[in-house]
Amino acid sequence: MSFVEAIPKRLAKFIIKRTLGQFLKKELDSNQLNVEWGRSEARLHLEDLDLNIEALNEVIAEQPLEIRNGYISSISLTLPWRDIINGMIFLFALSFTFFFNLRFY
Repeated sequence: MSFVEAIPKRLAKFIIKRTLGQFLKKELDSNQLNVEWGRSEARLHLEDLDLNIEALNEVIAEQPLEIRNGYISSISLTLPWRDIINGMIFLFALSFTFFFNLRFY
């Protein structure tokens, strides 16, 4: 892969790390990410994501559920990069597993 071809992947990896990195157990590997840039949209495909359960449980701390384990096998995003503010972002979780416990207060 040439330097020019690697730029979109590196940019996507940086954005994912800054926005969602806290929810991943380890840093995203380049092999886990595929990026396709079109004229009006970008498509991201992520695979084999181990989740940071502690960070996820902090987000849902007020809910009656506690996440015990979580894994995303495959997830895809379509981003309308030409109109990112008003356009629709599509998220497709193709395969994921979560195990929950009920919290009793």
